[in-house]
Amino acid sequence: MPLIEELCKKGDSIYVAINGLGAHGVELLLSIANSDKLVLMFDSREIDELSFYKKMAWLKGLDKQFGILTDKVEQVELAMLMGAKDAVFLYASQSQIDQLEQLGTYLKLASVPPFSSKEIDLISDKQASLTVKHQTQAGEVLKKECLEICETQNKGIAPYLMNKVIGCTLRYSISPGEPLTFGYLVNCSHGK
Repeated sequence: MPLIEELCKKGDSIYVAINGLGAHGVELLLSIANSDKLVLMFDSREIDELSFYKKMAWLKGLDKQFGILTDKVEQVELAMLMGAKDAVFLYASQSQIDQLEQLGTYLKLASVPPFSSKEIDLISDKQASLTVKHQTQAGEVLKKECLEICETQNKGIAPYLMNKVIGCTLRYSISPGEPLTFGYLVNCSHGK
């Protein structure tokens, strides 16, 4: 354990695999090297679903930084929602990575600190909407890299519907910051 203590002093995060340590071993580790630089990593590839949930709840309850190593997108999602510092996702497809990036965007929006009473008056009518990153002309097909999330006073398409918008054609030109609505879109399957 002196090695871990010494590494904690250097300033970089230290990832420690905790598989096989058990609760007592982790408590001992934390008593010796109780540092905000320590990240408890858990390999969850070979455990059943209930054991995974129990382990995530236990790690969250420790109130320390943690992460997982997995090959299941659902486990990464749950770890993200529970505040994991890191997730090593093996064999990820591009669609799975896109799905996780979208969840990360929602979590960033949700983690905005609360506003003071004076600030809330300025933004109370604002909401998150999809918009374009650059001036986009009528007839252009929307791609993921063209879209971003903005705060606006006018109601637009909610960020969670981004996948429904990708591949749609613009009926009208739109400027960055202007909320995108389904009225701007043609050739779009948005659940009507």
